[in-house]
Amino acid sequence: MSTATTVAVVGGGASGTLAAAHLAEAAARAGAAVDIVLIDPRPLGTGLAYGTTDPRHRLNVPAKGMSAWPDDPNHFVRWLRRHVAGDFPAAGFAPRLHYAQYLAGVLEAAASRTPGVTIRPVPHRVTDLGPIGRRLRVSLDDGTHRAADAIVLATGYGAPSDSWAPAALRRAPQFVADPWQVVPPVTKRGDEIVLVGAGLTAVDMAQAWCRDGVRVHVVSRHGQLPLAHADEPQPPITALTTPLPATLKDVRREVFAAVRTAGDWRRVIDGLRPITAELWQALSDAERTAFLAGPVRRWDRVRHRIDPAVGSWLEQRRADGSLRVHAGHVVAAEPRGRTVRVTLTGGTVIDAAAVLNCTGAGTDPRRSSDPLPMNLLARGLARPGPCSVGFATDDTGRLRPATAATAAAVWAIGPLRRGELFESTAIPEIRAQAAALARSVLAALPSPHPSRRARAPERRLRAANRDGSLTNVT
Repeated sequence: MSTATTVAVVGGGASGTLAAAHLAEAAARAGAAVDIVLIDPRPLGTGLAYGTTDPRHRLNVPAKGMSAWPDDPNHFVRWLRRHVAGDFPAAGFAPRLHYAQYLAGVLEAAASRTPGVTIRPVPHRVTDLGPIGRRLRVSLDDGTHRAADAIVLATGYGAPSDSWAPAALRRAPQFVADPWQVVPPVTKRGDEIVLVGAGLTAVDMAQAWCRDGVRVHVVSRHGQLPLAHADEPQPPITALTTPLPATLKDVRREVFAAVRTAGDWRRVIDGLRPITAELWQALSDAERTAFLAGPVRRWDRVRHRIDPAVGSWLEQRRADGSLRVHAGHVVAAEPRGRTVRVTLTGGTVIDAAAVLNCTGAGTDPRRSSDPLPMNLLARGLARPGPCSVGFATDDTGRLRPATAATAAAVWAIGPLRRGELFESTAIPEIRAQAAALARSVLAALPSPHPSRRARAPERRLRAANRDGSLTNVT
């Protein structure tokens, strides 16, 4: 019997977990013996999005849209009803901590029901990778190395940029450059907290910091918080004509016309989702760059909506004055002992006990401080994606190298593909990528595949165990 091939999945958040689970399923169907090494220093299934343990931090998509398996859309709903609440509504918004538990359970189930496949966690960070003979060498932050036949990059988002912050603010101890990586300073009654950025991260931080006696200020150029889902969502509307418009101007014209006709902008935006990648790829580089420079903020606000209950909470906090939203940006900062005095455009002055950078994740791999993307680019194994967002990939997610001579068996999934697909950060898109990537990776692994063929009863047992093997998850 042949020795199992090795696939290293770099990153153990949602993208990496789903990639590993789909690889295990695909390998079992093909009768291939595969050793999947899942490398991440954090607990598997968490990542940036689901690492929070605050029950107030909710999913931004109803439970019925969060299944790990495209062919089983109610999988997550059934898990919630088994582990959280027997009557959890399919249209409900679950705490993100439960989704991390669900992803860990999906991974555990995939590992336990596939005798020819192993999934082994490695609690380290990858710093470099490169060819070594016909295989690839993965370098870890403890100085050790591992060999793999294929690699899946699922590293998610980059660190947020702090280039907007005045130098005095960046030096201040009250400044938190990455609110998910650093514990902010302790606050007390009467303190003022400043959140720079008004997206989903700002909503999470507002929930964490908007407490009795503490006022939270949200600062962004547009001064607008995320919008909420409808309490009773209606079916999407297919808004665009066929053939699809080929310019951004034409897309905007047809979308706005459809919104005026439909009377419900949410239905129109939701109807664009299946064709967003096609629309994005049809635009010229100049149009995509122009869109990312400004209009993307309006798109993100209508596309990435929040739980209606969270939206109501934000409005209540604004009404009672504990949450204030400012349109503008930080123009100056002056340390003043326990606080830092922040001056905004328009002259507003805030003595802040903490200033949190909520401007969003970095997307340009050339500007990353992480050694892995820097080394990938330096070795020619990868090149930046369109508009320098993520990495350039083919339709299966395989990296497009700088030259044909530097091609390697390396794939990307999730946010790393946003430059190519634009819509590449939500679970429905990531799980579809995971399924396609699994087929492509297996096809590229060294031949011959081992002859561990799953018998029909075993295949039926694996399908049943998708639910049953999750009962041990805590």
